[in-house]
Amino acid sequence: MGRQNVEDIYPLSPMQQGMLFHSLESPHSGVYFEQFNFTLHGQLNSPAFRQSWQQVVARHAVLRTSFLWENLESPLQVVSKQVTLPWVEQDWRELTPAEQQAQLQGFLQADVEKGFDLRRSPLMRCALFHLEEGKYQFVWSHHHSLMDGWCLTILTQEVLGCYEALTLGKAIALQTPQPYRSYIAWLQAQDRSQAEAFWRQNLAGFEAPTSLGIDRGAIGKPRSAATYLEHRISCSESVTDCLRDLSQTHH
Repeated sequence: MGRQNVEDIYPLSPMQQGMLFHSLESPHSGVYFEQFNFTLHGQLNSPAFRQSWQQVVARHAVLRTSFLWENLESPLQVVSKQVTLPWVEQDWRELTPAEQQAQLQGFLQADVEKGFDLRRSPLMRCALFHLEEGKYQFVWSHHHSLMDGWCLTILTQEVLGCYEALTLGKAIALQTPQPYRSYIAWLQAQDRSQAEAFWRQNLAGFEAPTSLGIDRGAIGKPRSAATYLEHRISCSESVTDCLRDLSQTHH
């Protein structure tokens, strides 16, 4: 990335630092690689759909972000002024459904194996496959360090809003987004000693982690970061309601 294309440089959040560490520790594990696979029905204006995604990338600095860490005391994130969103588009209408499914599975696996070079933005890419008239398969991949689950709905709503405006030939008025740099600045302004005192008080008396009943392999030796685990715990209706209220209250 040339210096002329650099818009901003600032530190990482603690969460981003953790994700960067694990991504570099296990570069071929697919850890923090997010892949979404959708079937779209209806007549799609694919050029407008692609342009909609590009517009959203242009709106949000974090979607144009890459990371630097080599020979640095602390890693930094670099925002590019302009990036071109990687986009694959193929026509599979002449393939049988079984061939389409095989092609899709092969693509999804190759996409995960390709991963992302965290030093190069954008850490996001899309693919669109035309299956039949009025039916498409869309694959959206990105690195988790760019966004969390709360962002997904906001982002997809913006894409759909841009798409509708483009196909109808209308202008769209979107609120100027708050840059991620503002959150980093807020974090750096926090009193860490106050936060430490808070957690020491609230965790007083705990001397060991709470067991979640998940097998961690050999005693004292956690599983490799390359292993993704999912564990289901059944709660009573009252506990479930309390957890739901707690999560909604604290967002």
